[in-house]
Amino acid sequence: ADRHVIIEKGKAVWSGTSEELGADEELQHRYLGV
Repeated sequence: ADRHVIIEKGKAVWSGTSEELGADEELQHRYLGV
């Protein structure tokens, strides 16, 4: 996918590219449990 969207409680809380998602460790931990 070119773009990703993280949805929490029915609202988009983040959107961006695969590169942005891969580079943001805090985001991965907070929303993805990685």
